[in-house]
Amino acid sequence: MRMNSLGPIGASLAAVLLMISFGAQAQSQASDLQEKQAELQVLQQTLSSLREEAMAANPEFEQRQQSWQDAFMSMIRDEGVQPRQAIRRLQDMERELRGGELAEEDRAAMRDEYMALRQRLMDARRVALEDEELSQAREDMQQDLITAMTAINAEVPAMIDRFETLRSDLMNSGHGGGSMNGAQ
Repeated sequence: MRMNSLGPIGASLAAVLLMISFGAQAQSQASDLQEKQAELQVLQQTLSSLREEAMAANPEFEQRQQSWQDAFMSMIRDEGVQPRQAIRRLQDMERELRGGELAEEDRAAMRDEYMALRQRLMDARRVALEDEELSQAREDMQQDLITAMTAINAEVPAMIDRFETLRSDLMNSGHGGGSMNGAQ
């Protein structure tokens, strides 16, 4: 009702002010997102550096990690998938699909093959990650690594908490964050 009393110029002015207000709010949100992404990246780099330092100071971690990875790959093979070969094949198919040199019929067949192989690999991976013994070994290994990182820098637990909070905020806003797997 009040817009009508402002007349056409007043209504236009009110619309412009409203758009400016929303624009400023959108800029503020974009700036906040950029700040969070930058902080997330700094935390990821810091945690990764501390992880490398802890791994170097504790050579047994490298052996444990390799043993875990061997068991993980073995479980995937037990599910009927050769993980390294499957990953190489997926990468090759990606390159061919992006190359644009395939006929549409061949492209469709390759896309189907890609999706089927990817699904088999993901299903085998899920089965391996759900294994209780393997899962417990991974959790123990990660906790020991965090303890070693904390011995280097007492702020590690707070950094990890902040990292996870930022990552969650960014994912919830539609802007994906990193993964702690590289930092732990």
